[in-house]
Amino acid sequence: MDSVKIGKYLAELRKSYKVTQDELALRLGVSRQAVSRWETGSSVPDVELMLKISELYGITIDAILHTDVSTLKGALMARGSKEVGRLIGAMGGKEHSAYGLCHLGDYEATLFSKHSQNRCYGEAIVIGKWSGCLAVV
Repeated sequence: MDSVKIGKYLAELRKSYKVTQDELALRLGVSRQAVSRWETGSSVPDVELMLKISELYGITIDAILHTDVSTLKGALMARGSKEVGRLIGAMGGKEHSAYGLCHLGDYEATLFSKHSQNRCYGEAIVIGKWSGCLAVV
């Protein structure tokens, strides 16, 4: 286990979500200094915190432990799954129901396939019944 690689990965992951060290520390119930130590490779989060981090970013602990910054693309793709899940949850559905197809990168099938239990949410967005949770890009 290379604590420096893990630290670089955690730092890039946090920055990709546009989260500060202070915000991450608050979400995890640790100090900003602890987050800084992880990101510099001085220490690594314990197993319980690693689980919280993996859930926060929608990735596996294994992805954190056995990775480098060049594999950040997979984690960023997982972010799309998490955002689609949050959208479905905000509309009253079950967030976790989005992850299967989303992890394959098939967001369209997740929200618009006639076989998807989440189709009603995609349709509500298209016809303008739900726009409160969409960000303007």
